[in-house]
Amino acid sequence: SSLSMMPSSYGVAELRKLQAFNCEKVKTAIGFFKEAWHREHILEGQAALWDLRARRAAAMCDASRAALRAGDVRQAAGFAMDAWSNEIMGGSQHCILLHSPMCLDTGPEYALLSLALTIAVMLAAASLRTCLKTLRGKAEISRPSPAPR
Repeated sequence: SSLSMMPSSYGVAELRKLQAFNCEKVKTAIGFFKEAWHREHILEGQAALWDLRARRAAAMCDASRAALRAGDVRQAAGFAMDAWSNEIMGGSQHCILLHSPMCLDTGPEYALLSLALTIAVMLAAASLRTCLKTLRGKAEISRPSPAPR
């Protein structure tokens, strides 16, 4: 759920903005798809997939509006964010911010990049530790012995 990614500091006004922003993105995406379907040749399998996504996202935005009417603004924002993030974008983008860039890319390629960067940092730290140990050992060897008394 997108609720777990949402900043906990958001109040009612911020949650209402998130709800409106995400459901508006859903509405726009559904409109673009319907327009493209009539203008261009879209494969039937793709059309069926988009139709399913559109229906599920629209249902989530309906649930979001119902939650708003019931006074559960946090749940309303969660439904709206999931409609865009999970139904339309397949989990690859979450629109949880009230300022630019508004949306965060969270697809598998970003997870792989994050993993690669973590491994690179760990390897660099291990190399640095080895270098420091080597330098410390050489410093101890090259120290002059105390003069005999």
